[in-house]
Amino acid sequence: MEKQPLTNSGFTAIQAELYIQSDAELNLQADEIKMDFIGWLIAHFELQPSQIIFLSEVDPRVLSFIAAQTSFAVSHRLRIKLDKPDYTSHAEKGKGKVMTSSNTLKALSDDEGDADGEGSLTIHIQYPS
Repeated sequence: MEKQPLTNSGFTAIQAELYIQSDAELNLQADEIKMDFIGWLIAHFELQPSQIIFLSEVDPRVLSFIAAQTSFAVSHRLRIKLDKPDYTSHAEKGKGKVMTSSNTLKALSDDEGDADGEGSLTIHIQYPS
């Protein structure tokens, strides 16, 4: 996969490339996301040093939570949206970035051990003023 910028359109491009992979390949990607979310992001997105620093400063519990949601959504080919405004110099003057997630994810399993997922995930990266 070619690296993409960490923008809404770049995120959509990576997702499209992921979802044409075989189930086995996609599950490997989902496992990597869950085990090393920052490493996976660095491998797939063109990140500025300040973006890598930001990711390393996110509370590990929050990062782990978002990674688990992302991994689940990827493994089931669910819609993931990045909600990130374009970076502006105004963002430099604010309190930095805030990362949150919202979702309608639903895990399904039957008595035969088959599993499925439904819903969507939105990852929000905001620059508070």
